[in-house]
Amino acid sequence: MSFTGNLKKWLDVAHYLGDQTETQALPYELRHSNRAKRLQIRVLPTGRVEVVVPRGCSEKRAHQFARERADWVAGALKKFAEKQQQRKVNTAFPETLTFPAIGEQWKITREPDNHPSQVSLRIEGDTLILSGATRDDELCISLLKRWLKYKGEDALIPWLDQVSDELNLPYNKASVRGQKTRWGSCSSKKNISLNYKLLFVSPEEVRYLFIHELSHTRHMNHSKAFWAQVEKHEPDYKRLDKSLNRATHERVPGWLHR
Repeated sequence: MSFTGNLKKWLDVAHYLGDQTETQALPYELRHSNRAKRLQIRVLPTGRVEVVVPRGCSEKRAHQFARERADWVAGALKKFAEKQQQRKVNTAFPETLTFPAIGEQWKITREPDNHPSQVSLRIEGDTLILSGATRDDELCISLLKRWLKYKGEDALIPWLDQVSDELNLPYNKASVRGQKTRWGSCSSKKNISLNYKLLFVSPEEVRYLFIHELSHTRHMNHSKAFWAQVEKHEPDYKRLDKSLNRATHERVPGWLHR
């Protein structure tokens, strides 16, 4: 599942719009859809470009369609970049961490010392205390990301287990990572990977993500049967899907994109 907010299954290989020798070579990805009635090209809220390929349409035709729409995509991406600049996303090092998913808030303090290249973390109550080379924001952010992975494992996996048992949709193994482009995924071996950035979204969005990935244990596609499975357990899935689409840049802190 794409962290960009797009919850569709992506192809692994990126292609390019137009001639790669041109200065405006734009990456895009194909998404096959049994529900689409025609070729479509979209710029998603995160700036990713997808070509929706309906059943019966060849990939050759899809790539041709993408080339034909290259100028439109370039214009749409320009508008997207302008909007992002206007939003002035804050990438500064945080003083607090708020996790709506689990109802927690943490303070962050930094205690610099003479260690030239390492940062350590200890917890006192609801405060994360960083010590060492804490004037180095990148070292501190790297450590916080490792702590988020731990926090995600501690909070998200037991929650996934609970939903799995409740819905009678068993999976094999679960892991937590900091994927850049996916909220989560489910492999053909029924191994589920979750993104620790889920901590920054609402509980209902996290639950929807769990339902989505657990439904893949029965349907490794986005067929009508898959969406029927999702809707069975979450009738409001369309709204939640769109909400997660927007969450990457609306609610995940900017410093996590550094």
